[in-house]
Amino acid sequence: MKQAQRRKNPPLSLKCEAPSLKVEAQSLTDEALSFIDEALSFNDEALSLTDEALSLIDKALSFIGEALSRIVRPQSLNDGALSLGDAAFFSNDEALSLAVGAFSSTVGARSLSFQEKIWPPCPPNHGGQRGTVPTA
Repeated sequence: MKQAQRRKNPPLSLKCEAPSLKVEAQSLTDEALSFIDEALSFNDEALSLTDEALSLIDKALSFIGEALSRIVRPQSLNDGALSLGDAAFFSNDEALSLAVGAFSSTVGARSLSFQEKIWPPCPPNHGGQRGTVPTA
């Protein structure tokens, strides 16, 4: 029963010490809340830095895409130039072929002209064929 009475009426020293313990408890609670606030502040700062990093990554990807398009474009222009060069090469070959053909035709025509000067055509007497020899 003494214990029950002690709970109802605590000693005076405890009654005097209780307010300072409450102040100390409140101080510790405030300190804990301060740590929580500081942690939340760090978390907010980390989120802000993450957003900034993502923004920089987006810019970097944009620059990479632009750089790739500038690399691909000259390559396609280079391919086009090579294609035109090939076409010019084949056109040059065709022109040379036509020139050789024209030269051959000229040589052939001169050869026929020279041949007619050396061997004049026979008169058309045997069925109208030129250059035929009569057979007996």
